Amino acid sequence: MRPNTPHFSQSLGSPNLLPFVIGNRDALAADAAVMSDTRMLGPNRPAINYAERGALYLEIEVMGPEYDLHSGNFGGAIHNPLQALCEMIAKLHDANGRIAIPGVYDGVRSWSRKERAHMAHAGPSDDQILEDAQAELGWGEGDYSLYERLTLRPALTINGISGGYQGPGAKGVIPARATAKLSFRLVPDQDSRQVDRLFRKHIARITPPTLHANIRAMSNAEPVLIDPQHPAIRAARIAYRKGFGAAPVFLRSGGTIPILSAFQKTLGIPTVLMGFALPDDRMHAPNEKFYIPNLYRGIETSIWFMDALASAHGLYLCSSPRPGRNTAEKNAEAIL
Repeated sequence: MRPNTPHFSQSLGSPNLLPFVIGNRDALAADAAVMSDTRMLGPNRPAINYAERGALYLEIEVMGPEYDLHSGNFGGAIHNPLQALCEMIAKLHDANGRIAIPGVYDGVRSWSRKERAHMAHAGPSDDQILEDAQAELGWGEGDYSLYERLTLRPALTINGISGGYQGPGAKGVIPARATAKLSFRLVPDQDSRQVDRLFRKHIARITPPTLHANIRAMSNAEPVLIDPQHPAIRAARIAYRKGFGAAPVFLRSGGTIPILSAFQKTLGIPTVLMGFALPDDRMHAPNEKFYIPNLYRGIETSIWFMDALASAHGLYLCSSPRPGRNTAEKNAEAIL
């Protein structure tokens, strides 16, 4: 395997965003941020996310001969990079759906029965998740519900693979190289750079001596756990009750919002995740939509949120201590 080291030049979707936050830390000083990039459980079932998974996006390229070879002249004698890449990818998970990279689970914590009981009560059921995905059967670690697999457990996904002839008809070719794009979803206590190093070591172990592999890190983001007892979160709870007529449930998300960790680590503030999307809005997919009634209720909820912050009973954010990670964990337990 050719030596290479991780380089995260674009740890956020916008490469200029994190330097801007760091360079303008004083100007951006605040008690909390607010973001509406999350989902509700249903049209009248508001939710506040208090945990987001982190992410690590990688590209692996397996290289063999200098140029494509004729499979009649060299098939069976020269190792095919595309075949080898498929075999390597097959070694990234075990038969039970666990990631088969040594050390990946070392930092993954076990959550309490109370936390998991709350998730089972408040979160989507297996049937709901399968319906949202338009799938018949789930996949993954059998000791966890689908919701837990999406939020409490890390995931490694093969996002795309390419190599060899892609045109119409047949062409007997051994491709010179093959590429796969992969992404990790990381849970609290996992570090994207450490997972990157473990991945590189594993690929080095399983790359055949007849070929070379190169890995490129494309982006990374750290997981985030938000204190649900923060005054701004309490204001959001009040606002949802008035805007939707229902108290919000607290949910974990399997997705990633990279800027959250930057706000948390650089500015020392939480982000209130007041989302208004629905599970069937097809986020990031063709024909993405937005439920129009939620637009108006979202506006009303946002107004109530500002009112709650500035009400006569005030939440006095500036006088509230900024909790550390352990406090956030304890407060998460307290509300469940």
